[in-house]
Amino acid sequence: SFDEQLILVAPPVFFQSRRKHEVCLDSSSAKVLKKHKGLIKDIHCPEGVSCLNEFNEDITLEGSVGIFACRGSQDTAPYFGLNASTDLIGQPIYQDFLGSLADNPLVVRNGIVRRTREFLDGQTEDAEILILLQSP
Repeated sequence: SFDEQLILVAPPVFFQSRRKHEVCLDSSSAKVLKKHKGLIKDIHCPEGVSCLNEFNEDITLEGSVGIFACRGSQDTAPYFGLNASTDLIGQPIYQDFLGSLADNPLVVRNGIVRRTREFLDGQTEDAEILILLQSP
């Protein structure tokens, strides 16, 4: 068993890097995305059930939208009311206190109410949590 005590030095911080949705330039990418989209549509949109427009749009080499789009360059546009900053190696990241996202169903940023469960989405490339602890 672990008998040592730990002290939380600072609030846990959540980091996220993001990618833009861009044009699918590779025909094999478009083919794979079409197959996945078809499977998801069959499961979530059986015949006779209306479905989100996103499932009804065709995936082409010119690209698509939402979760079916190809991923492109790193995103640095404001997201979730946060501006991108850079990590220690110069990569753009978005950071927030973990408690803001995990302990609340909603946050208000720049006057806009946002669901915290939507912080991670199809454009999320990487997510990390930093927790600083000290053992006395």
